This record gives sequence, structure tokens and C-alpha cells, in this order.
Amino acid sequence: MVSTSTSTPASSLDSVQWSRELALVATLFALGLTWTLHPLFANPAGATLQWESRARAADMNLMLWILSWDWNALTQDPWNLLNANIHYPTPRMLLGAEHMLGYVPLYGPIYGVSGNPVLAFNATMLVVLVGAGVNLYALLRHWGVERYGAFFGAAVFAFSPGQLGMLSQLQLLGIALAPLVLIFLDRTLLGGRPINAVLCAVTLTWLAMCSAYLAYISASAIAAYCLSVVLPMRERLSGRSIARVAVAGLATAVMVGAAYFPYTGALNRGDLEDYRASKVLIAFTSHPISTYAVSPRRIRSAEVKTRGTSYYLGFVPAIAVAGCLLRRRRERRWAVWGATGVMMTGYVLSLGIQTSITGVPRTLPYAWLAEYVPGFSSMRVPGRFAILAVLGFACLAGIGFGRWLSLLPKVRARSSVGAVALVAGLVATAYDFDLRSIHTPVAERPTSLSGLPQAYRILAARPRAPVIEAPVGPSSAIRSALGAKAMYASIFHGFPLLNGYTGYKGESATLLDYFSGRLPGAESLELVQRISGLRYVIVNRSRMWGFEWRKWLKVPGIRKVYVDETHALLELGSRPEPDLLEAFVAPGPRHTTFTGTELRVLEPSAQTAAIESPPMLLVARGAQLKTLSSAVINRSSVTWPALAPLADPVVRLVYELRNNNRIITSGHVPLGADLGPGETRKIETPFATGTLIEGGDYQLQVGLSQGGDWFAARSVVEVRVGPPARSRRMRQRGGIGPQGSQAR
Repeated sequence: MVSTSTSTPASSLDSVQWSRELALVATLFALGLTWTLHPLFANPAGATLQWESRARAADMNLMLWILSWDWNALTQDPWNLLNANIHYPTPRMLLGAEHMLGYVPLYGPIYGVSGNPVLAFNATMLVVLVGAGVNLYALLRHWGVERYGAFFGAAVFAFSPGQLGMLSQLQLLGIALAPLVLIFLDRTLLGGRPINAVLCAVTLTWLAMCSAYLAYISASAIAAYCLSVVLPMRERLSGRSIARVAVAGLATAVMVGAAYFPYTGALNRGDLEDYRASKVLIAFTSHPISTYAVSPRRIRSAEVKTRGTSYYLGFVPAIAVAGCLLRRRRERRWAVWGATGVMMTGYVLSLGIQTSITGVPRTLPYAWLAEYVPGFSSMRVPGRFAILAVLGFACLAGIGFGRWLSLLPKVRARSSVGAVALVAGLVATAYDFDLRSIHTPVAERPTSLSGLPQAYRILAARPRAPVIEAPVGPSSAIRSALGAKAMYASIFHGFPLLNGYTGYKGESATLLDYFSGRLPGAESLELVQRISGLRYVIVNRSRMWGFEWRKWLKVPGIRKVYVDETHALLELGSRPEPDLLEAFVAPGPRHTTFTGTELRVLEPSAQTAAIESPPMLLVARGAQLKTLSSAVINRSSVTWPALAPLADPVVRLVYELRNNNRIITSGHVPLGADLGPGETRKIETPFATGTLIEGGDYQLQVGLSQGGDWFAARSVVEVRVGPPARSRRMRQRGGIGPQGSQAR
């Protein structure tokens, strides 16, 4: 008769017992997660989680669109997987986000059978969250941790604020596969059968295919684990086992490298940003203390603010971790070393490129990896490496909890006492993690074409052609939210879409996005049609002022296909031929602009220009700069190249807002057309600056540049921020602009 003691190691269980144990654990985790997220699973086929943050809401739409696009492309036209239907006609737009192919085996069959992206997404999310707990339980049992300790550590991982805080970023939840990778890695190092090396490579590849971030995160975890266990495991290592691990790692690198090779090419072309010298890396790092030590309850009450997602480790689990200081019992001796190595690696990498020690900035390993590891420099959120710290910490919590239980007296009721201790620990941890308040509101959403407004259903029945949804938001947050909603609707109608929301758009999509945002202006409309062949417009009337909606009706030749109180479907008549389409999507380096002007650096004599801007702009304190109209005149005898992606040597309008020689904000604006000798263009400068909070005098310098070098001609606009009392009066009036008119 096989013992049922809680200390029975996993290796001594037969396959039937082991399957039953894992099935019970999976059931318990599924019930616990369903309760924790019960508003969602009350309607899993018609609702998704909802956040007040526009960015998170947009991320949810993005995830749904990516996974649906993956399945549809792979089953219908796999060769065009990368040529997603957003930011049309920009090629390879799937590279603007994670491809998330690792989730297709879970998401795809459910979506393919039901046609419901919401049901498929919620089911995938639940499977991944349950898998996180079950896989970590299996890892701890593989290390010899007794059942109650393994379950506690797995619960800490599955229900951690870091895990549940990433529900709008499903791609990162794939870390659930990491414990399986470590199991097969252990078995390979210990001289197990060759199949373990194969399973290690397959599982690691699957993990890396979920997210580019996870590819680097998992590689960091494997390196840290191997370095941590080599000494305590040295007596059991052999040359053959090390060779098998090396072959498995090489095979994984080849498969993952092939899958992400297009991303590397996009990074080299400049379509993906290189963040090595960017301040963005600093903005998205984890705080060394508050990220891990501030509880969700204090964050929700606004008592303490932390940077980025909270990866709170927990006070109760920390007490369990302290048990690792007790004498080792049955678990393998390298377990604590390996878990500690993984945890510390995640912690250090989450701090980004540098930190301040005793007031002196110190370069951290993240900066070295970004410098020397291909593609690593495109990882703009170092804080996401904190999930490794959570993983290692949860392992230590499980080991420590098991060692605390080993102190219980050896009596007949010991198993029952251990169960009571486990329940008490889980309840205390749930309170510590504030799981009672994790109930995120849900939002019902259409799950088929019939659930969309009538305008979309009519569009789907018309001849296939490019479409854009209006309005295109005036700010980045609104633009992202509306673009993401348009992407979700495109899952059902399938038309090429000029809108979009991705982390990386590239210079071509950014240029087209700029002119799309200025529709229905006649000049921008003609250019957009010549590039894309735009035919349809869906107007979200509920998100527009009446005068904005009427602008579309004044477009020459436009036809109202369908109009109701909330939406309108318009068809553009007398459309120009998309003669610039081929030039826009042409691969490789460019030698001319879209309209044929040679792309070359201008001689100083060809940089003769005049820039005319309003002489003064008075802005009240607390007001925000909106737009400034400048007239640009080409006073040279050479045509300036301008209509090409901004990564090329094009002439563009640039501006800098200064205060006492300190740059407050800066930016650039495309001219919109190659500018011939003697020609004049009026350019609207949409400022990216935030609110001006200090009174005083500012200088706005407006000029032209090519390749980062400013032309000699520039316009200097005085910007005066008034005193507090005056500011209140000016805000009530909307601000004062040039010649006493209201500022826009």
C-alpha cells in the first residue's frame, strides 16, 4: 500500500496517483480563480475585464485582435501572417506588437469552433492562470517539497498581485510554463533519459513564443538557475548531461531566433525603437522597494504610489520564506539555491539600466544586455522582469512553508494539523494580497458581426476596400483607445483598416497616421487616398461634436450609405487612384520620395528658407499649448524631399519650447509634400507638451531640419505664462491668442 503522507516525494508516486494529485490541484486552483474573478466568469462568453485606464482597455482589444488575427491568418493565408490588416497599407504590421503564437494552441481551437473571441480569450486566460499554479506545484513536488508546502508556494505564484495585475497583458502570463522548463532541465542535468532534453527545448520554445519579453526573461531564468545549482549539483553532473542541455539550448535558440528574425530585421530598419539611450527605460523600471513591498490595499487607497505594476511579494509569504533558514528535510539541496538565483536575477533586471547607490549612479546588468544581446535593446519595460522575482519568491515560500510544517510533532493527526495550517496560511495570504478587492468590473462586448452596430454589418456586405474609423483621436491616449476599438471590430468585418494601436508603428505608419488624423481636410484626404485607396469611412457620431460630423458631409462626392444616431457609414466618391501605394510599401532602402524627388542631403545653398509664425502667444498658467500655424517658404532653387518616412533624410518642421535655455518639449512635423522652389506650405504644429505649470516667459523656436540638423532660418515665438490671478481669468475665457483672438 502506497503511503499517503504529505511528505511523499513526487518521484515515488505512480502515474495514476500523480495524475490524480495534479487533477485535484488544478480543480482547486480553477475554483479559486473563478471565485476571485467571479464577475468575469459569470458571463465568460460575452464579457471581458474592464479598466478605467485607457491604456489597459486598449491592451485588451489589442490582445483579442492579435490572437484572432493569428488564427485566421494561419488557417487561411499563413504566408501573410505578418501583414496584418491595421495601419493599412503599411506592411508587416504584426511586428508592431507581440505575435503571441504560443497561445494559438489554446486560443485557436476554441475560437475556431465557436467564432467567439471573448470566450476563447477568457478560457485561455483561465487555463494559463491555473497552469501557473499547477506547474509550480509540480516543480516544488519534483524538488521534494511536501504537498502542503508545494500548494502554498503555487498559490502565492498564481494569485500574486503581479500575476493578476497582468490580466490585460496575456502575453506575459505565459511565464506559467517556466516551472515545467526547470523540471525538464533538472531531469536532463541529473542524467535522465534524452526525452527530457527534448521536452525542455520544446517547452522553452513554447514559452518564448508567447512573448518576446518572455524569450529574454526565460533565457535569463535558465542562465541564473544553471549558475546557481552547478555547485550543489556538481557531484551528479556528467559531461553527457551537460552536452544534452547545451544541445537543447542551441535547438531552442535556433527555433526562437527563426520565429523572431523578422523582429530583428524591423529593429535594424528602425521600425522598432532602440531604447539603449532612452529615458523610457528609466520610466518603466521597478522601484527597488515599493514595487515589491507596498501592498495592493495601500496602492488602491492612494496611500502610496508605486511605479508600474505592483509585484507585491507579501508579508505572510515572507514569513514562509524565512522557513528556508531551517534545516533541510526531504527537498533537494539545490532547490533553495536555484529559486534564489531566479528571484535575484528578476529583481536586479527589473531595476533597469542603472540605480543610485550611496548617491552615485551605478550601471546595472540590464544596460550590458541591451548593449550586447541582439534585440534586447527593444525591451522598453524592464519592470516586467519582476515576474522572475515573483516566481523565485513563490518557490522559496513553498519550500519554507514545508520546512515550517516539518516542526510539527509527529502525531497521528499531523496531516490534519498541516491542512489547518495550510488553510490558515492561504486565508492570511488572500487578505495580505487583498484578493477581496481584486474584483475588476467587466464590460460586455459584441462577440459576432450581428452584435456590432448596423453600420458595420452593412460594411461587411460591401466590396472589400480600405476603411478608416473617425474620429482619429487628437491625443495619444484617445487615439490609442479608438484605434484599439476599431481593431476589435475589424475581427468581424475583416476589411483593411487605416486605424490601429500597437507599441511600435514604424516611420511609414507614423507618417500615414499623421495625415489620417487630419481628415477630412482636402489635402490630407487626397494624400491618404493616393497612398491607401481609402474608400469607406465609419463615423462614430457619439464620439464627435456635431460640427466635426458635418465636416465629413462636406467632402466632395461623399455618399451616405447608412446613418443612425450613433454611427454612419460613408463612401468616398471620385477617388484618386492609389498611385503612391507601390512606393509606400516598397521594401529596402529608399532613393526617392513617394513622388520621385531624390532623397539626398541638401547643400547649405539649398537650405534657404523663410518661416512665418504668429509673433506672440499668451498662455494662462495651467493652459496647454494646442496648435501653432506656421508658413514655410522654400527660397532655394532645389525641391526639398519631404514625402517619405521620417527615418529617411527628409525635410521636416521642428520645434523646441525653451525656458532659460532649458528645453521643455520638442518635436517634429512632416511637411506633407515635397516643396518646390518658391512654394509655400502652412503647417499646423500639434504640440506634444503637457501642462505648463510655472509662470514666466518661454521661447518657442520653429524651424526646419534634415537629418537632425536645423536650417539657419527659424521663427522665434514668445510664449508668456501669466500669473495665478490672471491665469484664472484667462482660463475662463479660453486663453488669449495673437491679435486678441481666442487661442486654440
